[in-house]
Amino acid sequence: MFKSLGIFIFLFLLSIELNVAVAENCGVVRLLSNKSSGVTVSDNHCEQADSVSLGAVFDLSPGARLWFKTQSESADAHQGICLNRSPAKIRLQVNQEKQPWVSPKLETCSQWQDNKLQCTEPKTHQPLLVCVLAALTEASQGFEDRTTSVKVRGLPALDEPNLAGFEAKLAAETIDVDSVVDTMQLDIDLCRSVNPSAKAIDLSWQVVDGVVTSVSPTPSQLSSREANDNYWLECLTSVVKKCNLSALS
Repeated sequence: MFKSLGIFIFLFLLSIELNVAVAENCGVVRLLSNKSSGVTVSDNHCEQADSVSLGAVFDLSPGARLWFKTQSESADAHQGICLNRSPAKIRLQVNQEKQPWVSPKLETCSQWQDNKLQCTEPKTHQPLLVCVLAALTEASQGFEDRTTSVKVRGLPALDEPNLAGFEAKLAAETIDVDSVVDTMQLDIDLCRSVNPSAKAIDLSWQVVDGVVTSVSPTPSQLSSREANDNYWLECLTSVVKKCNLSALS
């Protein structure tokens, strides 16, 4: 009897230790599912939505975009994006609790340098996967749940999307155009960083009750668009569509 009781207590304590260990490794990064596309997660031990544990695996289908944010509320907080430019599925694993947090399951990858990693095709040297990290100055808040702007450190100044024809609509809804651009700036810069050859682009936005309901290139943009512009356009469109303008009024 005492032996059975001792075994039960041992197993109970072991279960507590395992649960604590899982909890400590849970939420190393947060999947930004409302911006990610073509991404599935496996081996994730977190129960909370979008929280991702150490050891979890991201599967990126061809053309997929992975957006993630670190859970840290310190000066080390980052947001990242990875773009699969290959015709095959690519895997990344959350393999450490510190920067850069994720590592691809590919052999032809560079080392992380200046917050950027690139994997290339061995023969053609064409990019297969590009990942970029950006430091956040407001560590505890992300674009998806904030109403004030977040600035990015360490990325060069890039071309802004053209807001022509949209300022009047924003003014009618008493929304500050600068606030709109500032709010999206982090994500715009990250989109451009994984598409370094992308050119300036003009977009037409439709807004209903402070929500962007549709985004499309202007007719001239459609006629002159090149195949490589698709990644840049799709990334930028996803950023614009999720911008809640009513929160900025």
